[in-house]
Amino acid sequence: MELWIFIVLLLALLFFLSIPFVLAFAAQTIANWAADVQNSSPAGGFQVQFGRDNPWPLRFAVLHHTGIEQPHFDLLFETAPGSPLMTWRSSVWPIVAATEIERIGDHRREYLEYEGPVSGNRGVVARVAQGDFQFESSTEEHYRIRTADGLVLSLERIGQSTIWLAEVDQRATSCR
Repeated sequence: MELWIFIVLLLALLFFLSIPFVLAFAAQTIANWAADVQNSSPAGGFQVQFGRDNPWPLRFAVLHHTGIEQPHFDLLFETAPGSPLMTWRSSVWPIVAATEIERIGDHRREYLEYEGPVSGNRGVVARVAQGDFQFESSTEEHYRIRTADGLVLSLERIGQSTIWLAEVDQRATSCR
């Protein structure tokens, strides 16, 4: 058999073997579209999971960070199960009025459970709140978060800075 015939037959075989994979990919894409699966990419490049099938799949914690020059509260949120924690620094907790908070580096997920000294002699953290939540909406400039106990927290980025405005939706919490 001539070499070019062998190559044509080999390419045809590879083409026909790849068809099931292409069809499976197309079917999954259509299924995601039909089910209206939502993902958005907020600042930091995280895919944010919206709670549809399981309304409370994500966890959060608020840690009081003391033993340092400027004590504060760290607000920590998963973006997907097992993800690093989006983190904001706040001077107060609970937030009862519009409050400026600072977006800081993402934290390790161990902080969902950890309480105690912070490495490098950087103070001590104590958990003051924790629970499950879901994102009601999410963009690079805004998050709307509803906790399992009914707190609705809106986080709005101010310009292109690391400063955000945190507000509690009083209408949502007054119905509890």
